[in-house]
Amino acid sequence: MKMKKIFASALIIVLCLSLPSIGAQKGKARRVIKPKVVIKAPVVRPVIIAPRVIRPVVIQPLPPSRPVVVVKEKAPPKPPHEGPEFGLSGGLFGNIPSVGVDAWFHKILGIGGTGIKAGLRYAQGEDSNKNIRKNILICADGIYDFNSGPGAIFYLAGGLNYLAYTTGQTNGGVGAELYLGVEEGSFAYGSLYAEAGYSAIRTGFSPTIKGLYLNFGIKSVL
Repeated sequence: MKMKKIFASALIIVLCLSLPSIGAQKGKARRVIKPKVVIKAPVVRPVIIAPRVIRPVVIQPLPPSRPVVVVKEKAPPKPPHEGPEFGLSGGLFGNIPSVGVDAWFHKILGIGGTGIKAGLRYAQGEDSNKNIRKNILICADGIYDFNSGPGAIFYLAGGLNYLAYTTGQTNGGVGAELYLGVEEGSFAYGSLYAEAGYSAIRTGFSPTIKGLYLNFGIKSVL
């Protein structure tokens, strides 16, 4: 019995001595091992700046100046008249002085270069009997243009005239005229024309009037 008590007492002493070491081991076991953080300094690499190549500026000389030539544009040619024109003229008819009023019509039946001139003419002078005679004529002529311009237009014309009145008689017979003409139509106010040829007035009785046909006039679209 005494031995049991001694054994129990020895066991209690051993346990008491071993408790602090066990607690110390448990404390050691609870410690957290933190990893060491190593901060590395950044590596600074040297920057190599290439030298800038400066290219020389080449200034080219200006080309020699040329004189400025101003070219004036020509005005477009005036188109030929297609509508009726009206004109005044004067000269010789059957070799006696005359004046007249005319109407010009172009492109007969749509044919280019053709025309008709119709009008009244007053002529006064000596007949074949050397008598002064006053005459009023109705004239109608056909016209054919040799060219269409621009510039001067040449034409051939011819037709008939009727003596509506003559001195001493109310009317007469039918005469004729044939002539060449030239027309310049580039004027702003109209066209000038000149005609030369032969003409004859038939009185219907013995005296006649015939000879040079010479006519100058101006015409325009109204």
